[in-house]
Amino acid sequence: MGRVHVGRSPRPAMYLTSTLQFVVVVVALRVCDCGVDGLTGRDTATWFVDPLTVKIPHDRRKPFPSSVTTIDLAGQRGECERVQIWGWDTGSDLVDLELHFSSLTNNGDGPLDAGPALGPAVYTWKQQGYVFANSTTHYLCQDDILAPGPPPKQNYSCADTPYKQCMTGCPASPGNTCGGGHAPPGSCNHCECNVQNTTCPTPNWRTGHPCLPGWYPDPLLDVPATGIPLVPSGFTQPVMIELCIPYGTIAGNYSGSVTLTSSTAAGDDAPPPSAVTIPVSLEVWPIDLPRLNDTDAFNTAFRFGSDMSAWYPPNTPPQQMWDDWLPFLAHHRVPGDDIYLPAPRSTAEYETLANTGAKWMGLMDAGIRPPVPAGYVDTVLATLKPVVENLTTLGYGDKIYVYGFDEMPESDNQSVYEIFGAIKKQWPQVTTMAVLDWETFPKNLPLDVWVDEYADYGTSPSYDQPTTKEILRQGWLSSSSKHQFWWYWCIGPSDPAAMNTFVERPAIEARLLFWLTALHAINGMLYYDVSIWSTQCPSQRPCKPCARINNTALTDFNPATWNGNGHSTNGGGANGDGSFTYPGPGGTPLGSIRLTNIADGIEDWQLFSKLGATSASLSNAADLIVQLVRNGTARTDDPALLESVRRQAARRIIAHQA
Repeated sequence: MGRVHVGRSPRPAMYLTSTLQFVVVVVALRVCDCGVDGLTGRDTATWFVDPLTVKIPHDRRKPFPSSVTTIDLAGQRGECERVQIWGWDTGSDLVDLELHFSSLTNNGDGPLDAGPALGPAVYTWKQQGYVFANSTTHYLCQDDILAPGPPPKQNYSCADTPYKQCMTGCPASPGNTCGGGHAPPGSCNHCECNVQNTTCPTPNWRTGHPCLPGWYPDPLLDVPATGIPLVPSGFTQPVMIELCIPYGTIAGNYSGSVTLTSSTAAGDDAPPPSAVTIPVSLEVWPIDLPRLNDTDAFNTAFRFGSDMSAWYPPNTPPQQMWDDWLPFLAHHRVPGDDIYLPAPRSTAEYETLANTGAKWMGLMDAGIRPPVPAGYVDTVLATLKPVVENLTTLGYGDKIYVYGFDEMPESDNQSVYEIFGAIKKQWPQVTTMAVLDWETFPKNLPLDVWVDEYADYGTSPSYDQPTTKEILRQGWLSSSSKHQFWWYWCIGPSDPAAMNTFVERPAIEARLLFWLTALHAINGMLYYDVSIWSTQCPSQRPCKPCARINNTALTDFNPATWNGNGHSTNGGGANGDGSFTYPGPGGTPLGSIRLTNIADGIEDWQLFSKLGATSASLSNAADLIVQLVRNGTARTDDPALLESVRRQAARRIIAHQA
C-alpha cells in the first residue's frame, strides 16, 4: 500500500508526536494487512481505514480485517457519509486535537462536465466517547467488542451452570424474570430456567454468553472550538467525521484531504511541529435520496418525549428545545414523533415537527384493553376533534395518525373495533396504527398500519420462500390500498443471534436491521423511545448531562436505561435500550454510533428500494442483500462486503436510469 503523506504543520503550536498512531475509519473497499508508516523522528505512525460499522475499544492497537489506508466514500445526493478517525500516542498526552478539511474538487470524469468544488462546510465532526456498561440480565451476547476473537459459545440449556440458580427460583407460571432476576425476561418459558414440564429443544436457540462489562464506544460528543481537550498517552481516541452530499451536486468523482493536528504537553523533549494529511476520495452517484416526507421515503415512528425541561436551564422556552432536538433527529432520518402521547401536542410543536420534514405525526395513544369504559370513546373523539380539524386546515391531514393497543393480545381485539372503529367513522382520512404481534389478522379490523416485531416474521428454508407471517401480511396488504405493514424491535427479540441495538452489540447490527427490512420490501419501522433517560430524572438518575471524565473520552453517563420497570439505576439494566441519544451541555442533543448506523441503514433502504420489488414483496436487489443478511438471525458481519454491495446496487440503478 502507498504511504500517507506527513508534512510539517503551518501552525507552529499544533503537532502530533512521532509516537502517535491514528487510524481513519470509513467505508472503503480495499483491504490491507499492513499499516502506513510515517511521522517524523522517533517511532512509526500507523494509519488504517475501516467502516463505520466497526466499534473501536479505547485500548485497540491493531487493524481490523477490513482495514485499509485511504478514505474512499460514495453516496447519493442528499446522503450523509459518516466515518471515524482513531488513534493513540504512546509517548505523550495530546491536547486540543483538531481536524482541518480541504475542499473536494470535481475530477471532471463524471457524466457531466466538472462542477464546482464542495467546500469544507459539507463536513462536521464529533469526538467519540465511551460509557461504562455493566453486565445485564436482559440479553446475551455472541460477539465481544471488548475482547475480539472467537467468543465463548455457551448453550444455556436446562443443566447449564451459569443460570443454575434459576432452577429453584422459577414461579409456577411464566413471568417476567425468575431465579431472583438471574435469568432474561420471559425465560421461564424456556428450559434454561423452567424445569417444570419443559423439554429442552434441540438445538437450543439461546446460544450466547453474558455480555462483558466495560467501557463501550457510543456517545458522540461535541468538540470545543479549541479541539478535543485531552487524549491521554496510550488511550485510543476515535473521531467521527460526517460528510453530507448536497442535493444538486454534479455526479462524479471528487478528491480532497483531511488534516489532523494536535499539541502535546509542554516539555523540553517535545517533538517538532507536524501534521498528518489523509487524502479523501468521494464518488457522487446520479441518484437522489428521497426527502423525509416524500411519498417513497421510508416510514418511521420513533418516539421522542419532547419535554426536556428537566435537562435545560430553568425557564427555557419549549420552542428552544424543539428547535434543538427535532432537526437533530430529522437529520438522522428519524423525526421526533411520539406514539405514547396521552393528549395531542400543541399546534406550534406540530408545525415545528412538520417543518423538519416529518412524514408522520402522532396525535395520541388512544388504545386501552377491554372492557372499554362508558364514555371513553366520546372523550377520545372530543379530544381529537379540534386538533384534527386544525392540522387538516394547515395541510397536515395526510400526516396525522392515532396510535394504540401496544402489544395487546389478540383476544382483546374488541376494543380495537370500538375505539379505532369510532375514529375511522368520524375521520376516515386519519390513519390508525398499532403494534399487534398476532398470528391471525382479521381484514376488517379498523387499522391502517399494522406493526409487528421483526422476529415474528419467522424463517423459511430460503429467503425467497414466504413464511406464515409473510402470507398473512400479503393478505392484509391486498385487502385495502391504505394498509401498510411495518416492523419494530425493542428489548426483544431475546435470541442473542437476532439483531438488536444494545450498546454491547456490534454496530453493524443496527444497519443490517434495515437491510432485512429492504429484503422483504417492508416500508416502515417503529421504535418505542430514542431518549427514555429524559423521563428518568430526578427519580431514577440525576438530571446531569453526559460529560467527559477528567477531559477524556470516558463519560459519566449510565447507559442502563431499562430494567423492566423503567428504572435505570438498579443493577442489570439493559444498556441503550430505548435510547439512541444522550443529553449534552444544557440539554442539547448528542448522537451515538448506533443512531448513525440507523441513519445509514435507512439511507441504504432507500437505495435498494429504487430497484423495486416483486409482487410477493421481495426486493429486486435480494441477490445483493442476502450476501449480508438472510433472516433475523442469519447474516454476514462483513463491513467491507457491505460497502461493495452498496456500490453494486448503485451501479444497477444508474444502468436502469440510462
